[in-house]
Amino acid sequence: MKKKLGLGMAAIALAITLAACGDNEETEVETEQPTEETTDEAAEHPETEEPSELSLDTEDIPEVVATVNGEDINKDDYVNALESQAMMYSQFGIDFSDEEGQAMLEELKTVILDGLIDDRLLIQAAEDVEVSEEEVNAELEMAMQQAQIGSEEELEQLLEEQGFTVDDIREDFERQIKVQKYIEGQTEAPEISEEELQTAYDQQVEMAEEAGAEEIPSFEEQRDTIEAELVQEAQMAQRDQIVAELREESDIETNV
Repeated sequence: MKKKLGLGMAAIALAITLAACGDNEETEVETEQPTEETTDEAAEHPETEEPSELSLDTEDIPEVVATVNGEDINKDDYVNALESQAMMYSQFGIDFSDEEGQAMLEELKTVILDGLIDDRLLIQAAEDVEVSEEEVNAELEMAMQQAQIGSEEELEQLLEEQGFTVDDIREDFERQIKVQKYIEGQTEAPEISEEELQTAYDQQVEMAEEAGAEEIPSFEEQRDTIEAELVQEAQMAQRDQIVAELREESDIETNV
C-alpha cells in the first residue's frame, strides 16, 4: 500500500529523503518544537541530554485511529507522525521510558491525533477550492530550492527510497494551497497596529535585558520581523477558530 502524505508533510518528506541519503545540510521544516520548559528540563538534567534509543509500543493502536465525517485516519499516518515527533523530542534529551516521559508521551499522542483530525477537517472543507498547476509548481520549486534539489529527476530518485513520487508531493502541495485559500476566504488579513508592534518590541527588549544581552536592535530594525510574527500569530488564531467551528458541525469518532 502506498504511503499517504498528510497536510504539511511534503516539506518533511523532502527533509527525510535528504537525511536518508546522508545529506548533512539543514532543511527548514515546520514541526512542533519542544517547549522552552521541556528544553530547560533537559539542560537541568545532563544525564538525559544524550538521546536514548526510541522504541514506542504501537501494537495496541487500532488500524483506524479516528473517523472524520466518514473518512478514516489510519494507524500508519498516526504512528508515522507520532514517531517523528517523539524522535525529535528524544533528541532534546527527553526520555520516554521514565514516568515523566511516559506522561509527556501520552500528551503528545493527544496532540498528534488532534492535529490529524484538524488537518482532515480543513482538507474536507477546502475540497472545492480551485488551485492552478502554476501554483503547485511554484510551491514545489520553492521546496526543492530549500532542500537544495536541482531537478525533478533528482527529487524522484530521492522520494522513491521513501515510497513516494513527485505526484504524491504535488497532490500534497495542492491540498495545502487549497486549505490556505479556504482559510483566507473565511478570514480577513490581520492588521497590526503600531501600538501592538511597540508593545511586542518592549517585551522582547525586556526579555533580552533579563538574559543579559549586550546589544539590542532598535525598534526600526526589528519592526518588520515583529510584524511578521504578529501576523502569523493572528493567522494561527484564525485557523484555530475555523477548526473549532468545523469540529462543532462535524461527526468525529476517535479510537485511541
